[in-house]
Amino acid sequence: MAARRRIALVVIGVVVLAIAVITVVASATSADRSSGENVAVPPTGIVAEEPQRGGGAATDGGTTSDAAREAAPAVPGTDEAKQQPLSVVPVDRSIVRRAQLGVEVSDVGRAAADVRLAATGAGGFVSDERSRSEDATLTVKVPAERLDQAVERIAVVGKVTTRSQQAEDVTEKVVDLEGRLATQRASVARVRALLERAASVGEIVEIESELTRREADLESLQRRLNAVTAQVALSTVTVELRGIGSAPPAAPDEGFLAGLTNGWEALLTFGRWVGTVFGAVLPFAPLLLAIGWAAWLLRRFRRRRQALAG
Repeated sequence: MAARRRIALVVIGVVVLAIAVITVVASATSADRSSGENVAVPPTGIVAEEPQRGGGAATDGGTTSDAAREAAPAVPGTDEAKQQPLSVVPVDRSIVRRAQLGVEVSDVGRAAADVRLAATGAGGFVSDERSRSEDATLTVKVPAERLDQAVERIAVVGKVTTRSQQAEDVTEKVVDLEGRLATQRASVARVRALLERAASVGEIVEIESELTRREADLESLQRRLNAVTAQVALSTVTVELRGIGSAPPAAPDEGFLAGLTNGWEALLTFGRWVGTVFGAVLPFAPLLLAIGWAAWLLRRFRRRRQALAG
């Protein structure tokens, strides 16, 4: 019983001692923090004057202090820093521009020739053309900086009925492709360096295979970048020429009757296709019948022979 009491007293003493130590440490930490917070910090942007030696007085009106303050750099948050404009670094944007023109003309062929001439005059060319007697569609490529000039030149070939322009910012795509290209070039260079240090035929074959794959990826990235930069450098103008008095393109029919008509036409198309196949197979029918009849006779003869033998 006495031993248990001693043990209980020892435990209680240890707990009390631990609580006292924790209290003292916490008090010291809070005191250090409060003393650190009470330290005086000199006002931002103020430069202390150096006491002049020899007992001389300061210059008139505190000129030295004013000059020091003017020479000191402006600190963010002060009035001087707020008055200074922030410098913005200009970034060249990559913009893809497109334009569409619908023009009504008296002579479609002559107007198409005028469009080609206007494209050449703007430093561009006609990349695609589909012409008929009553209408024509031309796709013109011109330098991006001359897009407006080309549109104005094309517009004078007739009466403009529709006109629209679009612009797409592809700067992020260009930056991403350029970064991936740089990384891929470095990867190809590392593999080439490994190829030069290869010691066995097996290593050479394996490294050449990896090098071929990485060079193919590099070429693919380069083609994608070239395509995007070409779209930025050359704007596209789609010109639709329509003769005066010609009906505009009919809009596609919709609704139940339109669906029924399309289904009937599809059925007729399927019937024509089946008839074509049947007509192509029909000349071979006599030959197929003769082969089938010969096979049937041969099989019948074998069965009869087996029956006689049994």
